Amino acid sequence: MLRACTIIILLFCLNLSVGQAFAIVEKGHDLLTESPFSDPHDSQAMPEAWIQQPVQHPEGGRKSDLLVHLSYQVADIWRPWLEGFARQEGVSIAIKEGADGVAAGLLSRKEADIACYCGSPIKTDRLPGLQFHTVAAVPIAMFVHPDNPVKDLPLEDILKIYRGEIDNWSRVGGEDVRIQPVARSHCKKRNGRFRPLEDMSDLSPRALLVGSIQDMVGFVSKTPGAIGYEIIPQIETMVEEGKVKPLTIDGRNPYDLDFLRRGEYPYYRSYTFTIWEGDDRAAKLSEKLIQMLHRKTEQLSERVKMIPASRLKKAGWSFYQGELVGEPKHVGHVH
Repeated sequence: MLRACTIIILLFCLNLSVGQAFAIVEKGHDLLTESPFSDPHDSQAMPEAWIQQPVQHPEGGRKSDLLVHLSYQVADIWRPWLEGFARQEGVSIAIKEGADGVAAGLLSRKEADIACYCGSPIKTDRLPGLQFHTVAAVPIAMFVHPDNPVKDLPLEDILKIYRGEIDNWSRVGGEDVRIQPVARSHCKKRNGRFRPLEDMSDLSPRALLVGSIQDMVGFVSKTPGAIGYEIIPQIETMVEEGKVKPLTIDGRNPYDLDFLRRGEYPYYRSYTFTIWEGDDRAAKLSEKLIQMLHRKTEQLSERVKMIPASRLKKAGWSFYQGELVGEPKHVGHVH
């Protein structure tokens, strides 16, 4: 009782009503119990022969100064930045796109100088000699067909929809239309707040599993009862064309980056790059490239809908040697 009163007094000082205070406490991230980050100290041991092995690009040797893996979700944003960096530095950069599994494979074979993870790296990703640098976090929007009158969903109802406990839009303020949740089962091994359900085994048997971002966005745009989720950069064009409609969650708009920056928005991806330790030319060039990514993300944050690492740090997110490892502690986590 005392703790609840303290919370209400604190939020009243922040110009929030008592009703809003309880809403934040009851509808915060306490509904999401699993940690979205792995232990940065839990690393993978490798044989000495592997440790001594130099980076060799897949085509053999070093035909490019750097081989960089980019997450396919944001490659369209970062590829031009890398190409500009290469021109400015007078170097050649080979770019390979793919999911986290592609990044893990390239690094385990020592075939990439830099790789990008869109979820928290796990033990087998933490190889000897690797450094991890989180560049940005990006909100994930829940979105529906544009004719759907629903504009906002509580986080609790989103979880119930994906578990199959709510199966009609009329139960959440919409029309009498059967709900068709759409999901992707990628990145099963890695933690993160990048899907509605932390445990995909809880997913409703009625949920439609698709294999790509394009499949999810395309299906929702053509299906009045559908609901899906994706990072803002991947749906922005479809939103502007009126083909899908993003939802707010408990009144929090994914397009307002301050909600995620403060740790008040539930779904997001964090993009963490790896570079190899060392003082050779490739290692120094890799460090310089990471610095460029930080700088450009700072400059273009609102345009690309990314929150740079520096702003996350200022808002109380936890970092370990450049890697994002924890969300900020705030009233939304109170039980």
